Amino acid sequence: MKFSGQIILKAFLIFLISCLIACSGRKNKAIHRDIIPEKDLVEILADVHITDGLLSIPRINNLYANMDSLAAYVNVIEKHGYTKEIMDRTMRFYFMKRPKELVRIYDKVLGKLSAMESRLLQFNPSLNDLSSNYWQGEQFYY
Repeated sequence: MKFSGQIILKAFLIFLISCLIACSGRKNKAIHRDIIPEKDLVEILADVHITDGLLSIPRINNLYANMDSLAAYVNVIEKHGYTKEIMDRTMRFYFMKRPKELVRIYDKVLGKLSAMESRLLQFNPSLNDLSSNYWQGEQFYY
């Protein structure tokens, strides 16, 4: 009798542990299913930052003057096939659950933007002089 009780107890514990592992796996899959994949997120964030830079140019900013301030960014997200809600959910997930991964993703975004800048400067070296000081006035005032 004692021998069969131990077998039943071990079988029950194995069953219980299996159920706990199976349930925790489903939860993680549900979380990951509703967010943008990392590869697409890098592309979207790079395009969002390019859009932000373009909107600092007055002629381009005037095109969006009568629209909602987020319209340009929503257009970028939708161009990649996602909605603003999915983007919000993705960013919330990375901010709250995986901030170190978000830093790694932004490192990839920075690398992508830097590569684009170096290609641009390679084809048009005169743009490299944009960092010079165009102010011809006095350097110091007393």
